[in-house]
Amino acid sequence: MHAPVPPAGRAERPAGVGLRRGDSGAAVRALQGRLLAGGVDPGPVDGRFGPRTEAAVRAFQRAHQLDRTGRADLATTTALLNQRVRTPPPTPHGGNGRLPAGELTGVGDGERMYVPAAQAFHRMDAAATAAGRDLHVTSGYRTYAEQVALYRAYLNGTGNLAAPPGHSTHGLGLSADVKVTEPATLRWLRAHAKTYGFVNDVPSEAWPWTWRP
Repeated sequence: MHAPVPPAGRAERPAGVGLRRGDSGAAVRALQGRLLAGGVDPGPVDGRFGPRTEAAVRAFQRAHQLDRTGRADLATTTALLNQRVRTPPPTPHGGNGRLPAGELTGVGDGERMYVPAAQAFHRMDAAATAAGRDLHVTSGYRTYAEQVALYRAYLNGTGNLAAPPGHSTHGLGLSADVKVTEPATLRWLRAHAKTYGFVNDVPSEAWPWTWRP
């Protein structure tokens, strides 16, 4: 028996939307990381949606003039994704989506990242390979034009959640979307990626991994 195929031209609702007090797991841990990046304190980043995380969500919603539901509703999840990113040192030269070619290098599968991020990714990939896991990058650095196209698809309901052009960590060469269709690969990343400076910082999606040393 096959799972139903979503209608053409419509994007599936992001899995992390709707997180609330009492929930737990990797999606909550990613939400807590994004709240920290947004300047509010969710308490320990432990994957448990307790009263401190709920208070942090409400604080973020208040700061961004959203309904103070205390839940990671669609508007809140989108605002967390779209917040202006803070670039870790060393800083890439050039604007978001307009990095010079010399600032980028390959990470396999025809994708590129900012050189220091790529070096960290290669170290992580080597460790994963030694553990019997292959890390395949499906999307790395994105030009400004690519960000425009992806954001337009998101707004039209035909693409995944996407940051506005010029606000994406992909545009700085710091993020890689990693193929995580095999549960063992995702488990390995969640257990070891932080060692190499990578975090999963989008609450609703398991595949984006951003270099934040």
